[in-house]
Amino acid sequence: MITLQQMPETMTAFQHDPYSGREVIGRERLVRDDLHGHYRADRAHVLQHNYHPDPWQPKALAWLRDHVHRGIPRAYYKAVLGHDVHISTYGLLFVRYFHAGRADPFTGELKLAMVRYHEGSLPVDGNYQEVARAVHPNGDVFVDVLRVGWWENIGLVSEDKVTTAFRNFEVDQLQVETAVYGDYKFQRPGTSGAAEANTETALVLDAGLEATGTQTETAADVYSSVATVTADTTETWAEHRIGNVTGVGATMMDRNLISPTVAVVNLDTVEFSFSLTKTAEA
Repeated sequence: MITLQQMPETMTAFQHDPYSGREVIGRERLVRDDLHGHYRADRAHVLQHNYHPDPWQPKALAWLRDHVHRGIPRAYYKAVLGHDVHISTYGLLFVRYFHAGRADPFTGELKLAMVRYHEGSLPVDGNYQEVARAVHPNGDVFVDVLRVGWWENIGLVSEDKVTTAFRNFEVDQLQVETAVYGDYKFQRPGTSGAAEANTETALVLDAGLEATGTQTETAADVYSSVATVTADTTETWAEHRIGNVTGVGATMMDRNLISPTVAVVNLDTVEFSFSLTKTAEA
């Protein structure tokens, strides 16, 4: 592991330059992108900044409603589901992977990259240089630091339904509201690749790690939480969950399989960006 003190005096901070073109390296065809993090060429369309969901079904039904007959969408859902659909809910998970202490594979240089942590989850080795702090409206403190390493942008790794436990929790909140409804920000990785089921209430093989995410409204119908989890050993993260209480006892909003999986070593960090979308159907 390279420390900040071992950095050459002439080394400058990692610069967020504009996208530098289709420069690629290695058999895996890793594409250089100094702004968002290097990525696999075949995954360009699933990177978070490139991903634009375009669900054909509600768009087609909306067109039929507006141009043919307004009763068509309702008839479709009645035939398929037995009832009309007004709101659909689904979760998306995006991943960026920070290779701590390793040289940029394109230049071979040791660079400093910016990483954001919750104040309570800063790397225990102290091998970073603090740049700025930001206080979230809920009181959480997030710290931007410079660390030696480089970002790999994996992009969209999971897209699926939320849990029935979260659905039941929302119904309960309409009866008796609790503070933890606004606390779906605690994110944890796990190592099991067992198939997803919306009846699950916990990770299958919890890795024992957690980070608090920043909470934002990225669109009128999208809630987002971004958390950076730091590894403490060599293992492969294959699942992820977001909950409303710190620790394993939270109500789980979603369990996501991570595909492709992320193989981490000690002090590597993974940035999980989870978004919950509640979109009106046609």
